[in-house]
Amino acid sequence: MCSCSYFCRYSIFKYASIALVSVGIFICTSMSAKQVTYQSSLSENEGFQAFTWWLLELYQVPVVGVAMPIMWFYLLTNVITQYVCIWGVLILTTECTSLAVTLIVTLRKFVSLIISILYFQNPFTVCHWLDTLFVFIGTLMYKEVWNNLGITRSQPQKEDKKN
Repeated sequence: MCSCSYFCRYSIFKYASIALVSVGIFICTSMSAKQVTYQSSLSENEGFQAFTWWLLELYQVPVVGVAMPIMWFYLLTNVITQYVCIWGVLILTTECTSLAVTLIVTLRKFVSLIISILYFQNPFTVCHWLDTLFVFIGTLMYKEVWNNLGITRSQPQKEDKKN
């Protein structure tokens, strides 16, 4: 971990781990983008119908018991989750190095991408599995998991002393 305030030097191993995560996310995103088809445009009538549906379909909010248009509920839920995410990142910046924060935020985006692929039932190809492997191996490299496992195995266990 870096104790300096403006400039930190990381090992080549850390840079390689971030590069592996970045390559994995880049390939996964580009593969997913190839599978998405876009509808060119809506006619005026379809656009108007979508607008009225947005306003008219009511949703009963659990726990609160308030009815509101479903799209307003989606918007409100999105705003709340974004606030929680931003608040979490601000806390992370006080506790971790900037490289660690970048990795954590990138991993969150990757998990969101994977959830999106699964939710919208897009094909999860061999390339996606390979990208997932890149991201998780890169993360384990960054956290130096293999080094930490070696250290804990080589340390002798302390014996309990009973008096």
